[in-house]
Amino acid sequence: RVYRSRLAAAGGLAPYTWSLAGHLPAGLHLRSTGVISGSPRGTKLGVFTLVVRVKDAIGQTSTRKLLLRLR
Repeated sequence: RVYRSRLAAAGGLAPYTWSLAGHLPAGLHLRSTGVISGSPRGTKLGVFTLVVRVKDAIGQTSTRKLLLRLR
């Protein structure tokens, strides 16, 4: 199975740079553009908690906890 999702931000000044505080399930990757993609390996299906950080063009940052559902 293949997973792909794009994170979005509002406010601040684009472009935005995304990073992860922690880990994604095995086989998934977060690009600095905000795209999470890949093929989960050895991961049970379910809901995973992620902590993502976004930084705008003038250095303002925001951190949010998100839920990622693999089914």
